[in-house]
Amino acid sequence: MRPERWFYTVPLRLRSLFRRRQVEKELDEELQYHLERKTEEFLARGMMPEKAHFAALGAMEGLDQQKERCRDTRRVNPIEHFIQDFHCGLRMLAKSPGFTAVAVLTLALGIGANTAVFSIVNAVLLRPLPLPHGERVVSIQVTPMLADETTGPASPLQFCAWRAHNREFALLAAVRSLRGQVSGKECPEEILVLEDDYRTGAPRVCLISHRLWQRRYSEDRNIIGRVLNLDSKSTLIIGVLPPDFAFPDAEHDLWTVLHLNPEHQTERTLDVYGLLNSVFQLRMPRHGLLQSL
Repeated sequence: MRPERWFYTVPLRLRSLFRRRQVEKELDEELQYHLERKTEEFLARGMMPEKAHFAALGAMEGLDQQKERCRDTRRVNPIEHFIQDFHCGLRMLAKSPGFTAVAVLTLALGIGANTAVFSIVNAVLLRPLPLPHGERVVSIQVTPMLADETTGPASPLQFCAWRAHNREFALLAAVRSLRGQVSGKECPEEILVLEDDYRTGAPRVCLISHRLWQRRYSEDRNIIGRVLNLDSKSTLIIGVLPPDFAFPDAEHDLWTVLHLNPEHQTERTLDVYGLLNSVFQLRMPRHGLLQSL
């Protein structure tokens, strides 16, 4: 369409959509005018009034057909049909409130489930990890060897064995999530704690989340070096994590050193992560024993 035609056609189409009744009335009047003029032509030829009227209708190929051609010319029929179907659907739903409630609930559950699945897929598979060489970070899980075993976390014994015989990973780390109580000058508070960075005899130090720093310590700029009591044990704060840091999820507020109890060496409570050596990166499976984050 030439640009100069838009000046005429766009206002016409908008008027046809938003002032439909007025446009339809004007169309009826216009067609009626042409029908009367055509009828007068046939009357002038000597036809009887009734025959002249039917002859005029035949010459114009029917008023309804002419109306449809005019509507097609405005190119708003698909939009009008959609609006009519939409209104019809609303009326039907209003007549059956029970069905409407079930339909809305089903749609809400479907949309919510799809959104949740996409969020997980996006976070786990699509979005790269905000880490150096994030594509080389994998989650390591135990593959069941017996019928009563399940795939999942590792035991301290298994983790220590992997560290001792590791050749595929530049780094291996084990984490365990638990609930702990933070106390001190402020009121005691229960938080989610992630024990990480396994080292024998490591001092008790911790990193805290940005939101815990805001909520409990009022964004104290001198927080580094302060001591908090975690489950009645003195723990040194060595850093505050960025606001967008969320590992393994946004619910955790404190990360501290993992202290393994010798009496619980076979309990499978550890989530293990590894950084693949670059030489192994291309030939390591992305599922099964090794699962990509």
